[in-house]
Amino acid sequence: MSTPPKDEPLLELDEIQGNVVPGFKKNHQHFVFFSISDAAAARTCLSKLHERLSSAAEVFEAHLAWKRLKARLGRDPDAAQFLFVNIALSASGLGTLIGKADVDTFADTAFKIGQAERSTFIGDPAAKTDPGHAAGWLVGGPKHPVDGVLILASDDLPWLEDESKKLETEFAAGGMKIEHKDRGDVGTAPRAGHEHFGFKDDISHPAMRGRWPKAPYDFLAPRTLPADKAFDPLRADFAAPGNRLVWPGHFIFGYGRQNPDDPRIYEPANEPKGPTWARNGSLMVYRRLRQHPDVFWRFVEDTASVLAKTNPKSAPDKNRLAALLIGRWPSGTPVARSADKDIGITGDALNYFSYADKQVPPLPGDAAPQAADPDGLLCPLGAHIRKVNPRDQATDLGISERTPPRSILRRGITYATREGDKGLLFVAYQSSITDQFEFLMRQWVNKPDTPRNMAGQDPILAQGRGRVFHLPIDGKMKEIAITKTFVEATGGEYFFSPSIGFFRKQLARAAKK
Repeated sequence: MSTPPKDEPLLELDEIQGNVVPGFKKNHQHFVFFSISDAAAARTCLSKLHERLSSAAEVFEAHLAWKRLKARLGRDPDAAQFLFVNIALSASGLGTLIGKADVDTFADTAFKIGQAERSTFIGDPAAKTDPGHAAGWLVGGPKHPVDGVLILASDDLPWLEDESKKLETEFAAGGMKIEHKDRGDVGTAPRAGHEHFGFKDDISHPAMRGRWPKAPYDFLAPRTLPADKAFDPLRADFAAPGNRLVWPGHFIFGYGRQNPDDPRIYEPANEPKGPTWARNGSLMVYRRLRQHPDVFWRFVEDTASVLAKTNPKSAPDKNRLAALLIGRWPSGTPVARSADKDIGITGDALNYFSYADKQVPPLPGDAAPQAADPDGLLCPLGAHIRKVNPRDQATDLGISERTPPRSILRRGITYATREGDKGLLFVAYQSSITDQFEFLMRQWVNKPDTPRNMAGQDPILAQGRGRVFHLPIDGKMKEIAITKTFVEATGGEYFFSPSIGFFRKQLARAAKK
């Protein structure tokens, strides 16, 4: 029997729900929100579902099988269809099923209070009459509280819809009421892999450290940097170009986190705090984010026209201005690598760049320029992707090594309704909503002088009417006022995605009492 390596922890992948890691990554996802009316019946119903929940191991294997078929066929396979199911519970739902005393042992304040109560804290409007205030949410909030969410995902929409109906019927008969349903579909975006403003999305992600629990004990995040010795300095910190390695305790309960000042040092005792049954679970953020592409592009066109009059020789046109606000061109090409035009970078090179220092060495076959941009003259300090991921630059926290613990695992998907409502069903996993998602929103997105001084608020996610964006023109920063809201919340809640063992053990035992 081979001895497992000790460089990274072994993860119990049969216990972790699969949308936490590696993520479902399917074309269609349904989010079915429910409340609990009969706690005893709900315990019995949910405890019996453990065999139907999709584990991380199952989802990893499904993705690998799909990739092998695609490589063999040279195209997307027609018959390799999978359907994944997960369940997450709010603090109120867990309190009803297990007891408030257990829920109180979670250290995370945000989770226990709930998203609606924290909404203004993370930048949502304070006035009840303003769009985006929790009082008007379609799901969550004071008018539509929920105890849990059932997540289903597949590339086969009829199969997904049929399974969803079956589970909804079971829930209704098991002491639960369906309160709201959101349908995510990648086909609702202007182009595959893009979001509704028209930009390629889902490019940059943290790579979770850890290994499979059985031989050959492979890394969860494959290490794909070139084998050349020149990449050795990067190999200790990145799984793939731009994909920073982060210890699992920043995402999953029961595992350690990094030393505060050294991302390479694992501290096994530095685990997220919660009840003993929280092991292999993760805190989940759900935000129903309505986008306003017409408002965004009208602002971009109007602003570009004004700048053309005041700076006729150097003002950006509307497409370049939009890219500077986002930090990427529609193709995903980072403006830090091509500030003047969209050169259509592809593959790993899309995520291979830094800010404080020039990114070296070059990737094989990647001839696009690299340059240091510490002062935001190429990619503005306030560009959306730079605000939420400052990469190698020092921040208000201090050295850049303190940034990885703020990472989140994003699992969102676009949506659109027949009524013209469109946007993103934002889903993120972490081990502390307070210190990760809420930190990003409160400390970086909505403050003008973070992560770097003179950054301005996030031009895309921040909702304040008086926010400011600092645009580099002729080597100087020009202040641009943004009075319109491009993204607003129309629903949301904080959840806990328990281990599969929680349903099999804790809920089953509680159901028998």
